[in-house]
Amino acid sequence: MDVWTLLRTTLRRWYVFVPVLVVALALGYTAARDLPPVYVTQSSAILTGPALIPGDEEGEIDEINPFLSLGGSLTTTTAAMVVLMDSEPTRYELDEAGLETEYEVDRVDAVLYFDVEGLDEVAVTETANELVRIADVKLAELQEAADSDPDTRIQVVPLTSPQVALEGSTGGVQLIAVAGVVGLVLGSGLAVALDGFLTWRRRRAEEATLASESVSAVGWSPADERDPVEGDPVEGGQVEGGQVEGGQVGGDVVELPEAPTWAAAEEPRDEDAPATEPDATERARHVAPESPEATDATHDQADAEPSEHDHLASSGRRTTEHG
Repeated sequence: MDVWTLLRTTLRRWYVFVPVLVVALALGYTAARDLPPVYVTQSSAILTGPALIPGDEEGEIDEINPFLSLGGSLTTTTAAMVVLMDSEPTRYELDEAGLETEYEVDRVDAVLYFDVEGLDEVAVTETANELVRIADVKLAELQEAADSDPDTRIQVVPLTSPQVALEGSTGGVQLIAVAGVVGLVLGSGLAVALDGFLTWRRRRAEEATLASESVSAVGWSPADERDPVEGDPVEGGQVEGGQVEGGQVGGDVVELPEAPTWAAAEEPRDEDAPATEPDATERARHVAPESPEATDATHDQADAEPSEHDHLASSGRRTTEHG
């Protein structure tokens, strides 16, 4: 995703991005307001050349203005002092003295600047002044190690010595800025996530609609797949007695086998006769149809046994003959 797409998506879902950003800024402002004050101060020093230089004659020493020798080697020496004062041994020395170790060292030509910050106002002020003194001591040690004449050594002269430290506001501003960046990233991420989810759901709905339209165009429906044997309607046909006449399912003709000839037809029931509970034999016949052989045997037995009507008719004839 490129920057332009991300920007458009975020603006489209602004109702997600804006509240998250506002909440993040509010939390950052609340936290910054509760922060303890941070004190800052600055001290500066300048490197100067020697006030005495060798004269033209042997053993002669001339006095000069040290500021006339600014530039050249002093600028190079100042750059070396920045590295020396910003080192870990110097910070460790300050920490051993109970002073602040949070400071920055900068330079402009032959001028050194020490920016100190901390939670203790007194410690911040003392640290700024101590850095100028330490710089002069370390520079003297460097020149002594080079066996230079003490009268020709470069010195560190204080320019500004702070007496009080000011309450800084950079900590709170930085905290609010960090909260704003976090809210910006989080709001953009949530906006993009919501946009992706809504796009996916809309695509699913469109696919479902297209599928439904395709099914309607083909003419298929779940009712077309019902079993025609159970009497369910079949498209294009009619169900009668468990058979389908001219029925079609999905465009195919459905042909079912005819009912077996040995299946017993159900006898008509007298509407006025009281309803009786079928006996076990009747229930068994409904559960499992009899075989053709059993049906023929039943018919033969019925033909062999005289019915009650035949007995009555025979008795009547005998009574008439005797009379």
